[in-house]
Amino acid sequence: ESGDWYVDLGGSYGRLLSTYNPKFLHNVLTDYSIESLKKAKKDIKDRKIANVDLVALNIYNLPFKDGSFSGGQMIRVMHHIEDPELCFKELSRIIKKRGFFILEFANKIHFLAKIRALIKFNPKFIFNKQPYKQPTKETKQGTKEEDGLFYNFHPKHIDRLINDNSFTLERRRSASNLRSGFFKSIFSNKTLIKFELLLQKALSFTSFGPSLYRKMRKTKGVDSSSCKSIYEIISCPKCKGALNKKASRLFCGECNTAFPITYGILDLRWPRPSNE
Repeated sequence: ESGDWYVDLGGSYGRLLSTYNPKFLHNVLTDYSIESLKKAKKDIKDRKIANVDLVALNIYNLPFKDGSFSGGQMIRVMHHIEDPELCFKELSRIIKKRGFFILEFANKIHFLAKIRALIKFNPKFIFNKQPYKQPTKETKQGTKEEDGLFYNFHPKHIDRLINDNSFTLERRRSASNLRSGFFKSIFSNKTLIKFELLLQKALSFTSFGPSLYRKMRKTKGVDSSSCKSIYEIISCPKCKGALNKKASRLFCGECNTAFPITYGILDLRWPRPSNE
């Protein structure tokens, strides 16, 4: 799809920027990490991309006005979310009516997880819709031991959150279906990708893969996406008041909170980082 404003939540250094940047007039790349966004800024400059704004934020306090975005995505982020209800509430708030959002999440009941549960005589695991906090030592996603955050979500839990937050589910995909050292050792990447693309569609209505995708459409809400500048769609993450730019800072006219602009990155994280 194409449109005016698009947001990439937890987009890190912009590794997926090329998938949506050409299709939208304004793109907002976000992350909690300033260092990741600094890497993105350098890459954007080197590639001479003009329509990208960088915003540091906290997913639970998104610094955007209601209905700001025609589309958005959150990929490889959901497993860090301890409060999915609040996260979805914020996602719903910033997407305009008829806008869409693409979500990826770690699947609690993928094929191998079901097999392990049955081998351990624990069928309740399969039907329990509460998130499963995966032990850090089992993760292979680069999370540090002290982080300890890797949540696997039940597909029915996610689908309920989609429905409860004024979205309708449009498309499903089962992904990383061939995430196996065995397959990687006998097939080339090119062959694996071909099979993976076929399986993503064939298994779309199952919970087979360890990674699941959902494309959802907003059914009601407001539309603020006609704005032309990032300064027109941002709002105070603390109180949702209007922000005014003065030199290298943004000031909230309601609560008087100040937010820095660092290396051209709007640092709108709230609560503020503890090291400040």
